Amino acid sequence: MKTITELLPALVKLRHHLHQIPETANKEFKTHEVIRYSIRDLEPDLVIENIGKTGMAVVFNGMQPGKTLMFRAELDALAIEEDIDIPYHSGVKNTSHKCGHDGHMTMLFGLACLIAENRPEKGRVVLLYQPAEETGTGAESVLADPQFSQIIPDYVFAIHNIPGFSKGSVILRQGVFSMTSEGMKVILKGMASHAAYPENGISPLQALTGILNILPGLNDGKTAPENYTQLTVTFVKMGRSGFATSPGQAEIGLVIRAIHQKDLQHLQELIKNTVRKIAVEACLEEQFIHIEQFPVTSNNPEVVKRLSAVLSKNSFEVTEAEMPLKWSEDFGHFTSRFPGALIGLGAGSSHSDLHTRDYDFPDEILEPGVLALYHIYTEFIAD
Repeated sequence: MKTITELLPALVKLRHHLHQIPETANKEFKTHEVIRYSIRDLEPDLVIENIGKTGMAVVFNGMQPGKTLMFRAELDALAIEEDIDIPYHSGVKNTSHKCGHDGHMTMLFGLACLIAENRPEKGRVVLLYQPAEETGTGAESVLADPQFSQIIPDYVFAIHNIPGFSKGSVILRQGVFSMTSEGMKVILKGMASHAAYPENGISPLQALTGILNILPGLNDGKTAPENYTQLTVTFVKMGRSGFATSPGQAEIGLVIRAIHQKDLQHLQELIKNTVRKIAVEACLEEQFIHIEQFPVTSNNPEVVKRLSAVLSKNSFEVTEAEMPLKWSEDFGHFTSRFPGALIGLGAGSSHSDLHTRDYDFPDEILEPGVLALYHIYTEFIAD
């Protein structure tokens, strides 16, 4: 059986290749083919193509019936222009792997290599390459796919790199691991006019200013773990470059987050009521568009206890997160249906943040990531 050290050069090569061909949600066709080509020599018992549109499920069967373990990695990249000088720079304009999904896919392939040489005696392992995580739609599309009935799991696991923690350390949390979130676009519609006759139109400027002044206060006092919420303004638009028109429409982009779904819904209603009140007073029509809705990702407490024990026993530095991570993951669609956990993997205490132009997945954590997944496999396949 090959060791992870022997596999590492091939894993780094694969990760760099995936980094060069990033594709956004539901367009991961080349990425799919690279994974399919890489997997072929491992001789899995079943490969389910195009699950959830562009996804893939790779199955290794044991000799006897038993539990089904599912490990998930994400296929998609982000619409962000890369701004780092590396030899394997993204080859696609305005698209790059800035969340580390290239590394997550590679770690899952490393796990496949180890399982192919140490197949389960009983049960089976499903390696799910899931599309469209970044839009919050991929997990749901996989679950809704009729092909999913062939691979219904007993346990589900995923691993995600996390900057701000020491390289190769493992971050766990019982209960809520990452928050629920939602993008909101607020549109204020009035009436445009010639810039010389603004009185003939209905400008949203005063209402826009009032809303922006009030929005931050809607979060006051909601920072404790039991009812934490967060509201962030991501963009503001009104008019176009030029001097001829008094604009009649404005837009505000928001992202809201919470530990509990009910608190997210409450904040959402506060925002809508605030906007409606100001819009009515300004004779404006308001519209709300909801985008990229992510559920809470909640880890099964008993599963986390077992993870902590097996990884600590195998010399991993294990950290119990005090607060849920603020970013969101659509893996919550799986953990709400099946026992399992989303596991954090430290990317480095001073590593660039996820979703930034200078982020790159650190190759140094490929080895501990694959080993962590393999230890989880050996622990839970014995059930």
